Amino acid sequence: GAFPVLSPRGAVCAELLVIVPEPEENDSDALLSGPQGRLLAGILQAAGISSDQTYLAPVLRRHTPMPDWAALRAAGISDVLTHHITLAAPKRVLAFGRNIPPLLGNDTAQGTVILPNINHDSGSIPVMGVGSLSELLRSAGRRQRFWQRWLEWTDS
Repeated sequence: GAFPVLSPRGAVCAELLVIVPEPEENDSDALLSGPQGRLLAGILQAAGISSDQTYLAPVLRRHTPMPDWAALRAAGISDVLTHHITLAAPKRVLAFGRNIPPLLGNDTAQGTVILPNINHDSGSIPVMGVGSLSELLRSAGRRQRFWQRWLEWTDS
């Protein structure tokens, strides 16, 4: 591909694992170094979660124009993602992007959802799936709805 490969970043056992479908188009040195990353940084700051309490991971390690999510799912990317989450062992998972909930066993028609917990040997991890960061950037209403759902989810 024409885009650089970017690795996840953050500490194992973080407070929050943030999953995005892929790096931003202009990311070159670090994952989410553009406008979406700045939005996420603002969200985390408002939530009181520092960058050292956050683990960021893309499903795809490079920006991929028009990925074939159905083919990726058929090829086993869901198992890879679930294994990655288990290894990272976060307290919570926030998944940005409509293509991620199906990888975690959820129907795409449900929109923003509290997904089934990811269960593994050492426990259970709550998961919230939301629209993409680019959608949130474009719409104040979506940011407001996201924030309300975030507060409801983290209050439980």
